[in-house]
Amino acid sequence: MVAKVPRTVAALVALAFLASALAAPALAGATTAPKAREEKDKIVLENDQITVWFQGKKPMIKILPANKTEAAFDVKLGELVEFEDLDKNGAPSANEVRATLNLHQAKAWQITTTEEDGVVVLTMTLEAPLKYKGAVPETPLDDLVNKDRVGNVTLVFRLGSTTVTLPAGNTTLTLLPTETKFDLYVNKWTWADGAKNLLALTFDAGEKGNATLAETGPRAALGTANTTRGYFTWLETAEAVKDGANITVPVTGHALDEPGRYALVYGVGGFTSLLHDPTIGASPTGEPVTETTVPENLSTVPAAGTLLAVAAVGAAAVLVARRK
Repeated sequence: MVAKVPRTVAALVALAFLASALAAPALAGATTAPKAREEKDKIVLENDQITVWFQGKKPMIKILPANKTEAAFDVKLGELVEFEDLDKNGAPSANEVRATLNLHQAKAWQITTTEEDGVVVLTMTLEAPLKYKGAVPETPLDDLVNKDRVGNVTLVFRLGSTTVTLPAGNTTLTLLPTETKFDLYVNKWTWADGAKNLLALTFDAGEKGNATLAETGPRAALGTANTTRGYFTWLETAEAVKDGANITVPVTGHALDEPGRYALVYGVGGFTSLLHDPTIGASPTGEPVTETTVPENLSTVPAAGTLLAVAAVGAAAVLVARRK
């Protein structure tokens, strides 16, 4: 014979079970989904561990780790620069610049935000005339803007609330909740001379800081010796389409002549389109990091599928499709 349980006791047991079930996620350390919002003067991506501001709604980035304003740091993506490497040092100098695309044109960026599998995604696309410089200083082409010769670039920033694995070229990348990974798509570039020139992406470490490039490995600590709070890492290769074929392009980091300014240089010119994967991150606690403590978060596990040779028309779309 089975004894009957009084209704009041059964109700209490049920309530206790429900309460424990509701409390379980909190006890397990559940995280809040990342969010994106647009304010009057900026776009904000945030999770429980970092807040990422896009000031002026352009790639002037401020990161606040662990909600500590004193640990905030800036990274500014400056220009895409076509240059002729006359001194063979692999980096652009002022006299070597042949064309530029300014990434600080706030009103020209087309912006969307979406959510994919628990990761918030900010997509920024810019198409604008290139600013050309002649190979000889006195040429009439110096600093000429030709509206028929444009550059088109897309930046895709991602922020999650937990550690996730994302495809990146022919490998995969582990994205920490204290990092924002971004894809750089050069969808179009009207080369001044693609046969001998290279392209570089410049970035600044912010007005209050500097960047220290690691002696080995594709990474840089951001800030000064006393205020280093973040890091900038990148894949050492990019994907590109040139002459209708898919190629691998070497990527190197360089300190430029102007203090606080650095560049990622793509070692093959004349391509139709290019895709690369840098990451900007912060210390989880807001404590300083150095070039030797930047996370080695690059996996060598090949991503599924391989690139097939394609015609130049539609090449950028093929590169985009590999990430979906």
